[in-house]
Amino acid sequence: MVTVERDPRSARSKLVLLSEAGVRRREETTQILAGLEAALGGRVGADTVTALRAALEEPWGSPESAVAGLSGPSTP
Repeated sequence: MVTVERDPRSARSKLVLLSEAGVRRREETTQILAGLEAALGGRVGADTVTALRAALEEPWGSPESAVAGLSGPSTP
């Protein structure tokens, strides 16, 4: 799905690029997600989908802070 190549600008760096198969998979996935968003919009409304997308695009903080905010299963 990806290729790793030398970075011509830096001997210490590598470039990770999508292979042809990776590009095809990304295109397929984009189409699938667009269909899912359309179906969701049909059920809950386009405004709700837009609000959901905006909420998910907000910064979540560092992985450490996200994990620290999780609580374990509640016990009765």
